[in-house]
Amino acid sequence: MSDGSDYLRSPAPSTDLVAYPAVLGTAGGRVWSGGHLLLTYTYVQPNETMASRYLVFRDVYVSTNGSPQHSQVPQVGVELSRWLNTANKEIWTTTAPVPGNFTTFNYQGRIGYVMTQPLDWRRRFTNCGT
Repeated sequence: MSDGSDYLRSPAPSTDLVAYPAVLGTAGGRVWSGGHLLLTYTYVQPNETMASRYLVFRDVYVSTNGSPQHSQVPQVGVELSRWLNTANKEIWTTTAPVPGNFTTFNYQGRIGYVMTQPLDWRRRFTNCGT
């Protein structure tokens, strides 16, 4: 995370910026209802300035498990989404925000999740039903 001072100058840096992360309850307060919360942050794309910043909201669901998890079971996933710009048929597949705040790109759906750890598929299917 940066203090953003480089993003106030021109030319803009070639890296993106994620700043001011916060967690909110879905009703807008500090209480998480049913394990559902919102992660919010400011996002600036590479080669853009703070004048082109986005306020991003991501749904987060938290659950607990009564037994310890195997080290190869993913603990966190971020949605990999497909977006379509109908004007020029441009398709983006990304975990990041897209330009236009739903006006330029239309959400086409979830493709899957990018996980913090790889799955051990042999172990996962060997232990099915146990």
